[in-house]
Amino acid sequence: MRARIDEVENLEDAIKSFMEIGRERNQLVHSDYASLSINKTPDDIYTLYLSADVFVKSVGVELRACSAKLAART
Repeated sequence: MRARIDEVENLEDAIKSFMEIGRERNQLVHSDYASLSINKTPDDIYTLYLSADVFVKSVGVELRACSAKLAART
């Protein structure tokens, strides 16, 4: 996967965006929704979403490729 991260443009940034969305989500879920303040605009969050989507889509591609390689060995 490290090699793919190095090969695919913006994949490392996409992973960071995905992780940041996860951190924000965890703060919302594990804190008091009413009192929590997020220092991001809706545009900021949408930009993170678009970036993270690159990672989400690549996970399926990489899993299918790995599965195909394993199947070819048997």
